[in-house]
Amino acid sequence: MIKKLRAKLILACMFSLAVVLLVILGGVNLMSYQKVVSDADTVLSLLAANDGAFPKLRAPQEEKDEGYFSPFGTPGGKPNLFNQRIMSPETPYESRFFSVLLGEDGQAVETDTGQIAAVDAEQATDYAQKAAASGKTSGFLDDYRFLVQNESGGIRVIFLDCGRSLSSFRTTLLASAAWGLSKGYLRKGPIEIAKSGLDREVLAGNVVHIQDVATDPPLQYPEAARAEGLVSILVLPLLVDGKAIGSLRVYSAVARNFTEEEVEFAGAIANLSAIAIENARMHQALKTDYELLTAYNNTIHEL
Repeated sequence: MIKKLRAKLILACMFSLAVVLLVILGGVNLMSYQKVVSDADTVLSLLAANDGAFPKLRAPQEEKDEGYFSPFGTPGGKPNLFNQRIMSPETPYESRFFSVLLGEDGQAVETDTGQIAAVDAEQATDYAQKAAASGKTSGFLDDYRFLVQNESGGIRVIFLDCGRSLSSFRTTLLASAAWGLSKGYLRKGPIEIAKSGLDREVLAGNVVHIQDVATDPPLQYPEAARAEGLVSILVLPLLVDGKAIGSLRVYSAVARNFTEEEVEFAGAIANLSAIAIENARMHQALKTDYELLTAYNNTIHEL
């Protein structure tokens, strides 16, 4: 009886420690993803406020003309839409975006693909209808971050291409929390998804179990794993809305088959960690929206 209680207490402590570590340090590994989403939402909010386009830019002496904003700041030094803390004056020239106005019947009333070459009007309409059918006000379709905005007589769906920003996040995984591993193993280098079959499978949403790293080849650093004394590995995806944003690894120094209960336990930790990380991302998005709204109101007052 005492042994069972002790085992349960140890498991509870390990669970609590793992959750704390993953919540606090796991966010560090996803800072790049959060920044991509936050920056994209900031740009989309500005586009939505201007009917799917950036406000026109002019020099400071012309900034009081209606519909024009200066990227250089005002003589009084007050913030404007292109405050460097929010977005660069180069953003309108670097961004690739398109928008579609859907009528109440769901058909395209207006399409604007003038700022992107990879998407034509038909593809833009298809993307917009999928975004509207999802029931979400924002999200991702392929590499495009979208924002849905209600307008009189229909909805406008604006898309921003985040492909280049997401590429570094997708091609490299960094370890952000670990216990029981040597500093030498942790310094072995970043995990490049293109070179790690294991991580490609996990980021596709699958749980992977390697019974023996000596005979199973999909690791990027098999020699380092053997030198560390690692034998069996269990890897689980961190899922948000069905999309993997990271992974949780459990190592064993002896060959073993992880039991169904152990996999479920590790899966619970992974799910809680993913929820916590997503909540942190949503908090950051709300903070960014507030900063953009404040800057926008300040600019309106200056006109």
